[in-house]
Amino acid sequence: YNVELLNRNLYEVAEDMGTFDVIHLHHVMEHLVSPSRMLSIAHGLLAPDGIMLIEVPHQLPRIKDWFGLGKNPKTFVAFNLDHLFFFTPKTMRKYLTCHSFEIIRFRQFPESTAERRRPVILQWTRALYRWATTTLMLPSGRVLEFYCKKK
Repeated sequence: YNVELLNRNLYEVAEDMGTFDVIHLHHVMEHLVSPSRMLSIAHGLLAPDGIMLIEVPHQLPRIKDWFGLGKNPKTFVAFNLDHLFFFTPKTMRKYLTCHSFEIIRFRQFPESTAERRRPVILQWTRALYRWATTTLMLPSGRVLEFYCKKK
């Protein structure tokens, strides 16, 4: 595809790299000592019309857990000891806003791919639930995905 990929330590070479049209931080932010510093670097590296995609796991209680609906051991997500930070839609939105990013799209991935086998009425109900929680940025999925651009 004629795409140049770089595997470098951004903290050491960020100033010499120029700008990029796309920055993809796929399950990176939760491992960093300073997510704030990474967002500052990413802001400097992103081209004025570029897009940044950040995907992080959501391992804190979700909205269904608040109502006691998340007690099924099959859906339990263990806390990972190599994750230094745990993000919610609200905390990631704050991080991005503070670093002059605008969220252009937010998505949450459901907890199960088995939804397609459910009766249609349950699929519609689940789809409405996902739409409402995503629109209001309430935690309901296992993975949070943010598409951003510079303000």
